[in-house]
Amino acid sequence: MTNCLGPQAQYPNADSCNRACASFPAGARGDVSGNSYACRRYHTDAAAMDAPTHCVHAGPSGGGACGDNCDGFCAIAVSICPGEHPSVDACLAACAGFPDDEEFDVGDVAGDTLACRLYHLTVAATGEADAATHCPHTVQDSQTCM
Repeated sequence: MTNCLGPQAQYPNADSCNRACASFPAGARGDVSGNSYACRRYHTDAAAMDAPTHCVHAGPSGGGACGDNCDGFCAIAVSICPGEHPSVDACLAACAGFPDDEEFDVGDVAGDTLACRLYHLTVAATGEADAATHCPHTVQDSQTCM
């Protein structure tokens, strides 16, 4: 949260960041690739020197360095929204059908894109009340992300 602010922000607040990051596999200290917390931590630290390059890797999508968009989305989704995403395999299958033609940022609040669904997922990660409101926006037939 300290190194990725403004247009580089990846999470709406610290609670969202903490809960989402707890969803990722641990990985090994120093990992620079792979869908893990360790990879995102490496890129968070690297963002202190080059935020435009590293913040997207530290975020929920992984930015292609820390997994692909669906890897990141599904790691969080099965943890935060299990009613909508009961298993990683089911989530990955659904995610493959989401249009993935834009890079995620915290302003993607609408539109039929994976980025929109990632936005609502990060808000859902803020807490139980937000999860009840935003988890339904993360599925294929979301009325918000259409």
